[in-house]
Amino acid sequence: EDFVCKALEYYNKFLRNRAERDSR
Repeated sequence: EDFVCKALEYYNKFLRNRAERDSR
């Protein structure tokens, strides 16, 4: 479960970074 939680956090960070770059 810990792995999934960590993976989700990493995925969220990646998505947020991508959205920020796309917005710019």
